Amino acid sequence: PLAPTATIVVDRTDDPAVTTSGVGAAACTAGANDCSLRGAVLFANANPGTVVTLATTTYVLTTNGANGCVNESLATGNTIGDLEVNATTTFNGNGAANTIIRQAAATNDRVLCMDVNLTPGFTFSFSGLTITGGRDVNSNVGGGGFIGGARTTTLNLTNVTFANNQTTGPNISGGGGVAVTGGDMNVTSCTFGAANLPGANRNDLTLGNASNSNSAGGLSYSPGDPAGVGGATGTLTVTGSTFTHNTSSSGSAGGGGMDVFNFNTSTGTANISTSSFTSNQATGTASGGGINNESLTNVNISTTSFTSNSAGNRGGGVYVGGGAVLLDGTSPSITFTGNTAIKEGKLRITKELRETV
Repeated sequence: PLAPTATIVVDRTDDPAVTTSGVGAAACTAGANDCSLRGAVLFANANPGTVVTLATTTYVLTTNGANGCVNESLATGNTIGDLEVNATTTFNGNGAANTIIRQAAATNDRVLCMDVNLTPGFTFSFSGLTITGGRDVNSNVGGGGFIGGARTTTLNLTNVTFANNQTTGPNISGGGGVAVTGGDMNVTSCTFGAANLPGANRNDLTLGNASNSNSAGGLSYSPGDPAGVGGATGTLTVTGSTFTHNTSSSGSAGGGGMDVFNFNTSTGTANISTSSFTSNQATGTASGGGINNESLTNVNISTTSFTSNSAGNRGGGVYVGGGAVLLDGTSPSITFTGNTAIKEGKLRITKELRETV
């Protein structure tokens, strides 16, 4: 028989240190003030399938510790730094404007690290919340606000905002807001970025995400298995989402709004529709102000706008360095407006792309 799914309510906003599920701030019973967000994650890791209910408030992560999951595969037991979710779990907030999770520890760290052990087959779902203030420095894997992914894993994001998160250093995947390597990812009605370009103030919700010295200011995705198993497959589906004021300063790739690529001989597909890429930047020698496809097998774009994005190298709106891109303008259209690049303008078209279109 399957164990019953637990539904718990986070009823305190502080971030006390917790080490054991079911104890103290990780008790998460029907009693008052016994379930912090960190405690709820510890509880969920011990009880797969848990549904975590969040309130209209800001949860501030203050338990210190640099790089809680240093390179995604080194667990700390959720005792320091970022929150490590290592079992199938659902997190439900009260709307991105109302439920906010902010990293504020004195040392730099992400907000969330998913599936530290890289176990295949989990499902993670987040809805109605904002993730902000994440800082990943020299971890080698990226993901300033949120990192995850594993073979056959599914990540569902609905009405989630990623603002003012940054990754810095020679990372494999970059991803100022989010880095996902492995599995399927479904992004619905989400926002990557904010009204202004990235800055240093971690408390400012109006700043976009940044990938410093690497790719993907907003979102980095690959279907490749981070555990090293070749031949993995996966699909990224983005619907009704906004990418705005994110930056990438990669020296060789880019993707101010989004970067997609294959990894460990993987093959995958990205389907992007009814979305917008506005005022994203690939700076320096980076390409693809809106989207950079490094090598993903199939990228399908429909009913999407690219407006005022810029690239220091090529492809102000979209850059195709490898793989294949299909622009489906049948109903109603794809628009490129006011995008700029130093070498080529709004869309960099290779021979292979011309044949695909």
